[in-house]
Amino acid sequence: METLAPTPEDRVIFLGDLINKGPDSVGVVRYVYEHGYECVLGNNDLFYIKGYETSPKYQEYHSRLSPEIHNWLVSLPSYIE
Repeated sequence: METLAPTPEDRVIFLGDLINKGPDSVGVVRYVYEHGYECVLGNNDLFYIKGYETSPKYQEYHSRLSPEIHNWLVSLPSYIE
């Protein structure tokens, strides 16, 4: 993102998989949410949504996300026209 240096006029869309694709999934989710970027739901994000109540790894992620960010993640669309 530093290299791209998007401006407020730019439309930034993430293509899902904010979770499980690096060392700081929670930090990535927070970053995208706090910057107001758009995002579609990826399969790894869906794994979190389906498993945060039972998976120890996803329970830990859930405990570190605010309810607002969790709800945002759950509400991500599967596509953007």
